[in-house]
Amino acid sequence: MKIPKLASSIIAIAILPSYVAAQSGTTGDCFASLQSNQDLTRLGQKVSLNPLVEPSFSMLTNAQFIQASEKPLLVQWVEKISECVKTGRQYRADGHPLTARQEQMIEEFKSGIEIAALKLFEKKSTFADFSKRHKELIQEASTKYQALLQDGQRQMQDQAKAAAEAKARADEQARIKRREQSAQEARDAAQEAQAAAQARALATAQRIANCRSARETMTAMCKAVDDPNSGINITIGNQVSPMPKWVSPFEFMECSKWKDEVSRVCRQ
Repeated sequence: MKIPKLASSIIAIAILPSYVAAQSGTTGDCFASLQSNQDLTRLGQKVSLNPLVEPSFSMLTNAQFIQASEKPLLVQWVEKISECVKTGRQYRADGHPLTARQEQMIEEFKSGIEIAALKLFEKKSTFADFSKRHKELIQEASTKYQALLQDGQRQMQDQAKAAAEAKARADEQARIKRREQSAQEARDAAQEAQAAAQARALATAQRIANCRSARETMTAMCKAVDDPNSGINITIGNQVSPMPKWVSPFEFMECSKWKDEVSRVCRQ
């Protein structure tokens, strides 16, 4: 989880004063300006005008109630705190958004200051009581923020772990797919080789059968040519043809040529 700049985030509200960075247009910068506000100088002797700064020891031990002349200053101070929060909200709306929880923490801190100030205004508490509550609010905000940071870190770790696991699963699936693809290619190649071998074997068997038939026919024909009186019938395909009693010299020559051709083909 990316942590926004202090001046634009919950850190600027009530975390660690030493961690506050002044930046124009943000809540933290606005809070810091309250410390030097001349109109609030008198009130600043009894309360910490910068809500991010813890009250001093003298403020924590001031058992006085607020005076009537100080009430307008208290009201002005609380109103300026609200203005600072509003200024920061506008800054965040312009491109520095916070999470819903961070915005809630800002509002909780502001509301805590307002409630404590109201009790001080109504003389239900002293300046010491107000300052103690102010200090508690800062510490509570700091604790909440640290918890928020830890939660953010856990989320980052969980996200990183989930991403690593997802990557590992994707890599494993890719490896399995590659193995399956390789296996399929090997099976296809084996099937193609087997089909080619079967085709060759079939062609060879057919050629052998053709050669055997050709030789038988050639032998019978040539015997008939050599012995015209043999009366041998020659089977060509499904037809049985009786050899004539007399074969011309031309037919004898043709038989010899055919015999040579059959021998040549069948030797291949």
